[in-house]
Amino acid sequence: MNPSGHLPVTWPSASDHNAGDFDSGGVSTAGDEPKFFDQLSGTNSGQGSGYNARYAFGFGLSYTTFATSGLSVTGSISRHGTATATFTVSNAGSRAGTAVVPVYVRQPVSDVLVPPRRLVGFARVELAAGASKLVHVSFPASELAVTPADIDSSKRPEVEPGAYQVQVGSQTASFSITG
Repeated sequence: MNPSGHLPVTWPSASDHNAGDFDSGGVSTAGDEPKFFDQLSGTNSGQGSGYNARYAFGFGLSYTTFATSGLSVTGSISRHGTATATFTVSNAGSRAGTAVVPVYVRQPVSDVLVPPRRLVGFARVELAAGASKLVHVSFPASELAVTPADIDSSKRPEVEPGAYQVQVGSQTASFSITG
C-alpha cells in the first residue's frame, strides 16, 4: 500500500518555544507560528513574521515520485460558470502508486484580504511505474466567493471578477472571471 494523503493544515516546527499567538516579547524563534497581525498585508516585516513550517499545508509522502506537466485552464468564465484545469500526472518512480494532486487557485488582486491560495479540487490518480494520465479537475467559480466589506459584514459572499491563477505543483495557468 502506498501512502497518498496530504496534510490539511500547516504543522509548525517549534510550537513549544512560544507562549502563544500574541506573545510580543522577544524575537520569534525559527518555526514560530506567525502572529495574527503579522499575516495582514503590509505588516509582515516585524517580529514574529518569519515562519518556517516543519510540514507545510498540502505536504505528503509516497514510496514513488510523481510529476505534473502541461497545465491549462479554461480561459474565461462567468461568475456562475465552471472552470476546468487539465494536466498530466506521471509516475516517475520505479513503483506503482497513487497520487493525490491538489488544485489551488490564487487571486493576485482582490478588494478584500484573501488567502494566498485556495484549494478548489483534487485528483486521485493510480499509476503504474512509468505511466502517465491526462486529468481534468472542474470547479465552480462560486468556490472563489468572498464576503465584501469588513468582518462583521452582513453582505452575501460574491465572486469578484478579474484575473486568477490555477496552481498545480510548481505550474500555474491564468484565467479570468467576468461580471
